[in-house]
Amino acid sequence: MKFPEHTHNFYTAVQDAPVENMLDNALSGIAADISALLPEDRCCVYLGGGYGRGEGGVFRASSGEARLYNDLDFFVFSRGVGFAGRRRIDSLLRGVAEKWGKLLEISVDFGPAKEVVKLPAVSCRLMFQELKHGHVKLFGAVDAMAMLPALLPGQLPLEEGIRLLLNRGAGLLLAGEKLLAGGADVDFIIRNIYKCIGGAGDASLIASGGYAWNGAERVKGFESFVKEHSWPVVYSDNYAQAYRFKIEPWGENTACCHELWRTTCMVWKSAVDFLLGGVSGISSLKEKLHILAGEQGVRSWFNEVKWVVRPGNMPVLKMVMDPPLFKMLAELYIILSGMESGGNPRGTQRFYRNWKVIN
Repeated sequence: MKFPEHTHNFYTAVQDAPVENMLDNALSGIAADISALLPEDRCCVYLGGGYGRGEGGVFRASSGEARLYNDLDFFVFSRGVGFAGRRRIDSLLRGVAEKWGKLLEISVDFGPAKEVVKLPAVSCRLMFQELKHGHVKLFGAVDAMAMLPALLPGQLPLEEGIRLLLNRGAGLLLAGEKLLAGGADVDFIIRNIYKCIGGAGDASLIASGGYAWNGAERVKGFESFVKEHSWPVVYSDNYAQAYRFKIEPWGENTACCHELWRTTCMVWKSAVDFLLGGVSGISSLKEKLHILAGEQGVRSWFNEVKWVVRPGNMPVLKMVMDPPLFKMLAELYIILSGMESGGNPRGTQRFYRNWKVIN
C-alpha cells in the first residue's frame, strides 16, 4: 500500500524484504481499522519510532525466520474535537492496538490524541522532531506535520538530554534489579542496557551540538566525540554495538549482561557529568541541575506544585522550582551510583512512583 506520506522508502534498517512486506500489509490493515472508527477530516495517525524512521529492527530466529522486534509507535492528532473527543479517540484506538499487538506479537502503542494547534509548543521535544524527520502517515486529512516546525539537530535543548538520561537510566535500573534477582528475562535486560548506552551517547551528542537524525551518523559522531573528550574507547564501541543490536538484535547470556551493565552505568554517569559540566558529588549534582534549569528558563512554581501535590514529595533543597525530571535524575544518579558500587538499590519505590506519576 502506498501511504500518503512516507519519509523513507523502507521500514527496517537492513531492508529485509519479507519483513518489509509483512509490515506494509499490517499497516494497511491498521489503517483500514482506524478509518472505520475515526473521522478522516478531524484526525490523523502517523507511525513514528524506528520503523517510521526507516531504522526498525529485524530479529532473526535460529531457524532463519525474520520478524519484527521493536514496538510500533503511533502518534495521533486531532483538530477541533475537544477534550471529550480526544478521550473517545484514545478509547477507540485501544481496541486496534490490542488486536494488532496480538497478531504481530509486539507492542502496538497509540499515543494520546493531541490537538494539532498545540504542536508548535512541543516542537523542541526530541520525540516530535524525530517524528517530523521520519514518519509514515497512515490515516487522516489533517496535516499535522505542517503545524510542527522543523529544528536542526543542534537546536535541541539540553532539557531533552536530561529527559533521555532519565528515561534510559530508569530502564538501566530495571535491568539491574532483574540481574540482582537472578537474571531472568535476559531479553528485557539486554534491550534496556543497550537502550541506555544509546540514550547516554545521544544525550552527550545533544549537549555537544553533534546530534543527527540518522542513527548511523550518530555512531560516527559519538566515535569522534569519545576521541575528542578522551573517553574510554569501549564507550564508542558499546554505542556502536547498541545501534547494531537495535537494527538486528541477538541473544546474550546473563554473564555478559553483568559486565555490560556496569560499563553502561559508567557511560551513563559520564554523560550526566558532561551535560552538567562536571559533577563532584551529590550536592554538586543538584547544584548543577539547578543552575541548568535557570539557564534553560524552565524554573516555575508550577513545577513545585507538580512535584509536591500529586506524588506527595517534600521540596528538594537547592532544587526548588526546578522541573520534576531534573529532580528525578538526581534521585536516579544516587540509586545507580549505589548499585554500581555493589550495594542494593535504595529509594527505588519513591523513584518509580515519581516516574509513573510525573514523567
